[in-house]
This record gives sequence, structure tokens and C-alpha cells, in this order.
Amino acid sequence: MKSNSLLSLKEVSHELKEHEQTTRKRLKWGEIRYIKKGRRYLVSREALNEFIEQRSQKANPILDLIPRKFDLQLDHYDRLFLKGGVKMSSKGKKWNYPFGSVYLRQSKSGKERWYIYYRVDGKRVREVVKNALSRADALKVLHVKVADAFRGKYGFKKEEKTEDALFEDFGKEFLGLYSRVKWKPKTVRGHENSLRHLNRFFKGKRLSDINPESMARYLAERKTKVSASSVNRELSCL
Repeated sequence: MKSNSLLSLKEVSHELKEHEQTTRKRLKWGEIRYIKKGRRYLVSREALNEFIEQRSQKANPILDLIPRKFDLQLDHYDRLFLKGGVKMSSKGKKWNYPFGSVYLRQSKSGKERWYIYYRVDGKRVREVVKNALSRADALKVLHVKVADAFRGKYGFKKEEKTEDALFEDFGKEFLGLYSRVKWKPKTVRGHENSLRHLNRFFKGKRLSDINPESMARYLAERKTKVSASSVNRELSCL
């Protein structure tokens, strides 16, 4: 086969030894570069080899545990959550989010290294994300670390994989184990009101189905009905 030939979705999934639906999701979330002609997805041999090489280099076990539905389209994600844009310094770049930060630095040898910053019980934690190839990799690990710290502090159940829980069930747990324990009644009522609106949109969905794309759809729908401040409160609750 020529090196510049274009492969169909079926051919790509066959080479990756996975279901076509899995390959389709990889394309949708930007893991593999592709060209779309009509309804057909076409991938160049070069793009496929590039993906296979990147995947073979990943050796971080935490990254392998994260569901593929959590793969991020960073432009959508940043529009929702990035605070203040990219911070530049002589030492590197820093992206600040409401729950923590991602930091890119270069070693003396010129190698890029990704770090994450977050807080546990008020204490600041800084960790290097070994073998991270991109900001998306570091951000995924930050999600896991912050979620584990949150669940550990407030005693959320672990009988089932959290990413498989239904949104409405986890919302009830959030109110009972976190909101009503930590916040004053006025704030709790705000959380209850936000969850009523969120449940209308996300009820029946697993937590792993809630991603930047679905949040952007929710944002677009709610902005036509309520003020920006109301939407912000609901996204903060989410």
C-alpha cells in the first residue's frame, strides 16, 4: 500500500484491531487526524502511523485507566473553564482552571515536562505527569487526582465505578454528602435548584457521557432561556 494512500474507517479499525465505533470516537475527539468527504472518514497512512507511534510511547498507567469518553477537545474545554488565558513566564506556560492548574516547563536538555497543581485539605500539591505527551494528558490526570481527593474527603461511595454512575444518582449523593454538610441553607437551595435544571438535560446519562461537548450544548440551550449568571451558577454546580 502506498504511504500516501487514504484509509477508510473500516480499514483503520481493522489495523487498530478495535470496533469501528471506537475508531469513530477517536476521530471525533481528535486522536487521529482525518479528512471527511461527505459522510466518509478518510485517514492517511502517515496520520495512522503517527497515532500508533504516540500510543506506543504512552506508559503512564493512570492515563490508561481513564475512559476514552473523557478525551478532551481543548478549545471547547478552555472556553468553558480556563481562567485568564495562558500565563507565560521565563520558566514555562501555565493554564489555570477552577480545580487546579497544568504547567509546562522545559528541562535544561530542552525536554518538555508537564506538571499539575491542585489542593488536598488546603495543602498545595505539585506533581510531574510522567510520560504525558500533551496538555490533554496532563489535564486528564489532574481530573483523576482532584476527583480522588474529593471522594476521599467527603466519603463518596465506591461500590461501582464512579464514571458509570447515573447523573441523577450522583447528584443526590452530592447533595447529601457534600452540599448539605459544607454549605449554608441558602447555598444548598441554590444547588438543589441548579440540579433540577441540570437533571432535565443530563438525566439518564452516565457520568462518563458528560464531556465538554455535552456541556457546550447545555450552555447553548440554557443561554436562550436564562441570564448568564444563572447559567454560570448551574455550570459551577455541575
